Amino acid sequence: MFVFTGFEPFGDHDYNPSWDVAQAAARVCGSACHLLAVDFETAKSAWELSEPDDVLIHVGVAASRQTVDFERFAHNATGDYESLSEGVMSLDANGPLARTTDLALRKMVDEWGIEPAARESRDAGVYVCNATLFHSLGHRRAIFVHVPMVDEEVARTLGEELGRVVQAALR
Repeated sequence: MFVFTGFEPFGDHDYNPSWDVAQAAARVCGSACHLLAVDFETAKSAWELSEPDDVLIHVGVAASRQTVDFERFAHNATGDYESLSEGVMSLDANGPLARTTDLALRKMVDEWGIEPAARESRDAGVYVCNATLFHSLGHRRAIFVHVPMVDEEVARTLGEELGRVVQAALR
């Protein structure tokens, strides 16, 4: 079974399309969907929303990106955008430098059929998105999908496509 997550609005953003994308994808797949707070404590435990055999599909917004990015790696690093000048800290002092998904990202990217285009990414950033994927990969099979800042209608369309692609590539 698939379990989708999306995030609530945060910072200067009154709207976070990841929640609409995740809900639409979950409807297509007949799956559960959970709204996550944008904080590092939530990131540590998001994997607990799933069962051991589930595949977690986290969706987050990357307002500066113009593509739908399927993240390959989660790095053992964190920091928020306001304090990056202070340096980046480890998410888990005893953890590996990075974790990688074993799911068929290339197949999902190749299957993607709408605009904006999809691509595989190797940089989930150093914020809550990366932390969510890093902690989830320590416990579950998981992916993280970054979507650009889009309106509600486009977000629902992206979610429907994400649900279709997930079913085609992972079932």
